[in-house]
Amino acid sequence: MNHIDISDIVQDFHHHVALNRNVILSGAFGSGKSYMLDEFKKTYYDEFNTITIYPINYAVSDSADIMEYIKHDVIFQLVQEGYITEKTDFSEAASAIFTPENVGKLATRLLANIPGGNLIADAIEAGMEAKETYDDKKKTVSKFMEGFQKAGSIYERDVYTEMIRLGLDEGRRRDGKKWVLIIEDLDRIDPKNIFRLLNVFGAHLDCRYVSGEEAETNKFGFDKIVFVLDYKQTTDMYNQYFGIDAENSWEGYISKFLSSQPFYLKSVAAIARKEVLQFIARECRLDEDIIETIFADSYSVRSLSKVSSDNFESFLRTRSIDLPDGKSLATDCQLTRLLFYLQQLNGNMNRIREISENHPIEYVSILAPVILYHHQSSNLCIDYVLPDRKREYDIDVIDGESDADLHKFFIATVSSNGNVDVKSVSSVCNAVEIRSSSFLYKLMSNVIDRFCEEFTRYRVFSE
Repeated sequence: MNHIDISDIVQDFHHHVALNRNVILSGAFGSGKSYMLDEFKKTYYDEFNTITIYPINYAVSDSADIMEYIKHDVIFQLVQEGYITEKTDFSEAASAIFTPENVGKLATRLLANIPGGNLIADAIEAGMEAKETYDDKKKTVSKFMEGFQKAGSIYERDVYTEMIRLGLDEGRRRDGKKWVLIIEDLDRIDPKNIFRLLNVFGAHLDCRYVSGEEAETNKFGFDKIVFVLDYKQTTDMYNQYFGIDAENSWEGYISKFLSSQPFYLKSVAAIARKEVLQFIARECRLDEDIIETIFADSYSVRSLSKVSSDNFESFLRTRSIDLPDGKSLATDCQLTRLLFYLQQLNGNMNRIREISENHPIEYVSILAPVILYHHQSSNLCIDYVLPDRKREYDIDVIDGESDADLHKFFIATVSSNGNVDVKSVSSVCNAVEIRSSSFLYKLMSNVIDRFCEEFTRYRVFSE
């Protein structure tokens, strides 16, 4: 379908990011946080370079290990984007933070994860040259500094940290853009690990007095950090995990990470749902209230954004259906299009029956191809209305659950291109007619399954 337009929300978020160094993007699961961030990245590509990490991958690690994994991910993305290359000068970084064990760690990590032998060789060579300077340092100073270099230390400035700084600086020099670190899906991990990660980042948000660089806002030197989570859910987790205590309140805890109130994302899912269902209504040639009834389930923005008319042709096993009287029906019809979009959203075709009460004519119209193709039933009669009207069929549904001799009649007209148009003989839709149309689904349910398997690639679900 066409692009889901959330430009107003993206602009509001951009304004919020521009005013704050550290941001919490808050929204319930499935509300469209990731989709909005993707739109933000594309819209403001000329202003920001972004790196996104997914801490759910580190949930089983200790706090110290988490920082190592994070640095690995950041470096890997900087290498992929060409901000760290074999031409990167590591001499200044290595001389600033060299310890003997760093050489082995650097070589092992780079060999395992970063392509380019020249890059590895240059980094190790720079480290070895710095060793001579390091050997002249006093042992007491060395011991003191080694504590700073310990993995996980809030003051740690190891080779990987400096590589990140070099990569970010290269990006600023080359592109003139600001750097945004996006920490995704914090609301998808358990409370213990959420607060472990927040503690790790909170300890690195302000290291100016260590580095002496007034422009820095965090350990790695990113201009902006965006934490992505459900703020209310995380508040409840904190209170449950630590207890409600005035001295250790959630507000005091989270204030370390925030420059202002969170950015609350509420409307992306509603906008996406409205636009996608309008699109499906047009594709199926049905009123929007009918589509709303059939697609009444809740869908994530991620699912809605993937809805597309692409591949509909391959969804159909055949282009036409031969009727018993020799005429043909088109398989591109309301029913097959509904099935196509229901499948994309993991829906169930049994939801179609729910429109029978308020929309009996449209309901029979949707099922018309099945009715005309499979009508062997004592409760369902199909005949030509008149001999000279060779493409009109009289559909008579006899509801055995209602009073005798009370029928529901429809006229189905098949056009020259195989499309079916259904009209009711009666202009009044009474209770008997409603029962009859509902009864029709029960009568045809097994036949509908066979129709789906024979003419489409729809996965038939059992109720």
